[in-house]
Amino acid sequence: MIGTESYLSSACLSHYPDLVNAHHGDAIYFLQKAQINHEAIHSVDRLIPLQSFIYLLEITARELNYPSLSLDLAHKQDINFLGPLTLMLYKAETVAEAIETIIKYFRVTVSGVSVEVTLLPDTLVISFNCNIPYIANSTQYQDYLLASSTNTIWELVGRKSPLRGCYFTRNNEGADRLSVYTKYFGCPIAFNQDKLCITLDNKILNESLSINDAIMVANLHTSSSAHSQFKDQVIEVMRFLLASGLADIETVARKLGYSTRTLQRRLNEHATSFAKILDEIRKQQSVRYLTDTNYRLTEVSTLLGYRNLSSFTRSFKRWYGSEPSQLRALNKPNASL
Repeated sequence: MIGTESYLSSACLSHYPDLVNAHHGDAIYFLQKAQINHEAIHSVDRLIPLQSFIYLLEITARELNYPSLSLDLAHKQDINFLGPLTLMLYKAETVAEAIETIIKYFRVTVSGVSVEVTLLPDTLVISFNCNIPYIANSTQYQDYLLASSTNTIWELVGRKSPLRGCYFTRNNEGADRLSVYTKYFGCPIAFNQDKLCITLDNKILNESLSINDAIMVANLHTSSSAHSQFKDQVIEVMRFLLASGLADIETVARKLGYSTRTLQRRLNEHATSFAKILDEIRKQQSVRYLTDTNYRLTEVSTLLGYRNLSSFTRSFKRWYGSEPSQLRALNKPNASL
């Protein structure tokens, strides 16, 4: 387990300000109330505490009288809300491989929530377990998790694989709300269930993926201003790819629409290199992970794209003259190694 706190990619905040503004609210006010840095809404590589994100959704929904906030948020977001995990899914060829990748990623980054897959004779059950008391029975947590999971599946294979059922562990909220859920998920809805889960035809596991690579590229460029410098765009893409283990020069060049040679040449023109930028990003991100999260050192090294902890430790000593465990001890005295 990764300490006592779980984290999500700040990509899960995409479209949140738009929805709040449409309901005459102040997104910055709610972010501050949830103790989330407002800069997170403009970034895809930050980490925000899961508890803070759910609290943000709860107070926003309550104060704006907007119970469908999480459903609307999940509906507006595409698969990029998964952050670096999006790029890891590009390695998968089938839904089964994609689900396996998602489960492994959750184990590393979202310690308080686990995903379980159960195969019945003709049904696939994807269930979610949460060991964080405040979150487990939260309406907005359950809505966002099941809605975003459903949308992810639809983006992976298209809507040709409808849900068979959607099950909530919390209490029923009345007939008027039930119709909202039935319309959204397009399947029977049940409350007061033992498991928070969705069910589908298990044949979906062998379906080929249909992830649109252009979606991720478009979003990366959209998040940059029209006047962003070339180097800034390279840094943005590299930071996004880093935790997925795909921050190599070939992948970065492809995402930016360049050949590897052209990317190298243009970086040379800016008096830098791919290796220098990667090293600087790792240097900056290492401090963020060590001071703002409870991730184990081995997990920090993985998120920074290192093959092992010893390689990360050598780099950290080169950057700061001390070992990462020393910085962790100063900021998180009870964190695990």
